[in-house]
Amino acid sequence: MEPFIGDTINAEVRIYSDAAEKKTVYVSTDMGDWLVKLIESFGIVHSEGFLDKENAPMYPVGNYETVSSFTLEIEEPHQPDFGMSPRKEKMIQATEEAVRGICKDFASGTESNLWRGSKAYIADFYEYEEGVEVWFVRQDGYVWYFPFQITEKNGVFETQGIKGFGIDHMEDLDPMMPGRFMFDKQTSSAVRQLECN
Repeated sequence: MEPFIGDTINAEVRIYSDAAEKKTVYVSTDMGDWLVKLIESFGIVHSEGFLDKENAPMYPVGNYETVSSFTLEIEEPHQPDFGMSPRKEKMIQATEEAVRGICKDFASGTESNLWRGSKAYIADFYEYEEGVEVWFVRQDGYVWYFPFQITEKNGVFETQGIKGFGIDHMEDLDPMMPGRFMFDKQTSSAVRQLECN
């Protein structure tokens, strides 16, 4: 998007109907022949990437109706505004509880002395996401990335750990390497930080 910074884009909101009359909302722009699919989750409208007419088997076929139009200006890159809500706070609390459980496991394990005083960073996220990422950072420079799936049942959030990975001496990696870049970005803007004692 860099060459487009400062440009104004014209967009239209389309409702496509498939053969079964199922309606799906997309946004089309004057930048190219691709669409953005809009999805509503928990009262929040968001998108899930782009569909290119030439390369996407999921590109909608059939008739569409244009229901609205708007313009937007491409701005300089900036930190996302993940927002906060009572629902997201419950998601964070469930993640904190899981992190405390992992810290207890560290404290009772054979490498407890290595994990003492380590920090856990809960990466910020959008509340419609079903995953939360946590970075555990030991004082010796070892970093463990641990993602969680988060689900809601009867208004209560539960976490399920997903296989993560460890990185020795994170600080020695090139800041532009994907793992290091993601680590720096997510820990510097973490929604919460905890310490394992």
